[in-house]
Amino acid sequence: MTYQKTEGDRFFFKTSQPYKTYKDYYGCSGAPILTSDGRLVSLVVEGDKKKTGIYGPDLRIYRCALDAEIDMASITKNP
Repeated sequence: MTYQKTEGDRFFFKTSQPYKTYKDYYGCSGAPILTSDGRLVSLVVEGDKKKTGIYGPDLRIYRCALDAEIDMASITKNP
């Protein structure tokens, strides 16, 4: 999938293949969205069948809250 645009506080990612039914991505909510070098940038929150893509929040907005719960440095380091 590829990043397409930011809509409000969410990113939109175009999926490589269209999906036919909700079952194609059923259960993906909360899955991490990583950059090609392994950095966490978002989590799957919603799919859009018409646009052939998925949405995820910009985690930078929530970094303070996430830092309070987990060590973000260990997640965002390059492998």
